Amino acid sequence: MFRPERDDGTTNGQASLDQRAAELMGLIEDEDEAIPINQPRPTEAMLYGLAGDVGNTAAATTEANRYAVSMGFLSFLSAMAGRDVYLPVGNTRHHARLFTLHVGRSSRGRKGDALSLVHRIRHAIDKREIERGTVGGSVLGQVHTGGLSSREGLVMFIHDGFLQGKEETPAIDDKRLWVVESEFANVLQQAKRDGNTLSSALRDAWDGVSIKPATKTARTWASDPHIAIAGAITPSELNDLMKARELSNGFANRFLIFWAERERLVPFPQATDEATLGRLVDRTDAVLRFMRGSYPNETDTRRMTMSADAQATYKKLYRGDLNKGTGSVKLDGILERRAPMLLRLSMLFALSDLSLTIEAQHITAAAAWITYCADSVRYIFKEAAAVEVDAERLAESSGKLLEFLNAKGEATRKEITNECFGRRAPSGGLDAVIAELLNATPPRIEAITLPRRDGLTGKGRTIYRTLVSSTHADIADLADIGINAGFAGDSPSADLGGHRGDIGVDVKAKSAKSALSPHGADIGETRMDSLSPLSPQSPQPPNEKPADVLRKYPDALAAEPLPEPPRREWTAQEDEDWQAAWG
Repeated sequence: MFRPERDDGTTNGQASLDQRAAELMGLIEDEDEAIPINQPRPTEAMLYGLAGDVGNTAAATTEANRYAVSMGFLSFLSAMAGRDVYLPVGNTRHHARLFTLHVGRSSRGRKGDALSLVHRIRHAIDKREIERGTVGGSVLGQVHTGGLSSREGLVMFIHDGFLQGKEETPAIDDKRLWVVESEFANVLQQAKRDGNTLSSALRDAWDGVSIKPATKTARTWASDPHIAIAGAITPSELNDLMKARELSNGFANRFLIFWAERERLVPFPQATDEATLGRLVDRTDAVLRFMRGSYPNETDTRRMTMSADAQATYKKLYRGDLNKGTGSVKLDGILERRAPMLLRLSMLFALSDLSLTIEAQHITAAAAWITYCADSVRYIFKEAAAVEVDAERLAESSGKLLEFLNAKGEATRKEITNECFGRRAPSGGLDAVIAELLNATPPRIEAITLPRRDGLTGKGRTIYRTLVSSTHADIADLADIGINAGFAGDSPSADLGGHRGDIGVDVKAKSAKSALSPHGADIGETRMDSLSPLSPQSPQPPNEKPADVLRKYPDALAAEPLPEPPRREWTAQEDEDWQAAWG
């Protein structure tokens, strides 16, 4: 039978008190709320140099988004740069090639308008080339705007020559190709077809390795391609078509994905006047000639370097935002190549200044773009962003645990919960915090399961303690010599004093030239083998000297003896546990 509530408010009042008491006691969690995701906010730092001027010019008289125009122009420059100028990163030589993807809603994105002025500049330069009679040695490469459908179709633009019957088709020496894909959904649709290898061909093109035939009977292929892509798509199409395979196989993370829509309403847009266009054409023509050098007659003859200030700026970014996780596997997969994207953008900003030296301002401008693209990815893929762990709070809790273990030496889960986090679960849960340190690169802690104290079979207690990694890559990271060896030929050895507080040693790199770069595995397809760290499976005394570990690689360290870290005396219980475990 239905019973109405009492009018005196006793029932409702008691329920409110019970609810409040439960909340105070931590028995009831707050209701989940939808996490609001703001549209990404661009900054003026993104509009650097000539590309920024082109963007501002287009936006002055039309509804084109200035940032989208600027990125479209950078994509064009990257395609025309060729392979004569390069930036060495470890064992990989990077050329200034970009894959960009402009995301915006239909009719609001102004995706077509974003490239209109860029095409006008390109056509004006092409007209000059025809008038000069230098078409064969033009500063411009090929442009394709008709859509991509297959690996074979892509290769035909820059093939190495082939036989058709008895007729031989000569090779195309100039491998520069700018692909404008206004309906990028078409590329994703083609990639879903069984047997279609367009996706793998584009991955090879971004890497700059030869696009080889998919089958033995194929007659065409292209060596040393230099292809840049400017794609456009709506957010709904991107979410619907971007399946897990495209995220996991490295296809999506080769694109600079950015959100851009019209910034204002202009009822009567006007074309850029001829005088302003002429000035942009003059500047662009000079940049194209500087970038191209002697390509295609020569390749890899002009090495770019990085100034000391640029190295310092990049080093800080590399150890911070460029390798910071989001807490979402999907988003981390899309953002995996932030470091090489930043370097390629930096190359373009330096080249547009007619310089082969990357300065700090070029790194800063590129970093602004990388931040904006990361924010764009979070906004476009809202579902993944909504479930991601709060990366900042997780990092804070992980740092707190690492500091606690450094001071205590080792601890069980119970000790971590009670002593480190004051009997309260850290943000994201203790498992997530421990996993963050176990799965770090390199690992920061290790888990050790000890035998039972009573000698019987079965699982004993598990302890956690800090781990000293001794891989070649970690040694190079300690010395900061990966950056010096890869980016500047005359950089001095780096002083390591106090950089790694958890190791507590002060060493100097003997030779930057002999060091292995820690960036090779992250940036290029060329990956370096490294020695495994000390085995985390076999327990070791918690007071093992880091200096003993580091001396196993004398070539990467200074000759002077290394100071030992402070030691602490074992407790009687620790000594008893060790004797029981290892006799």
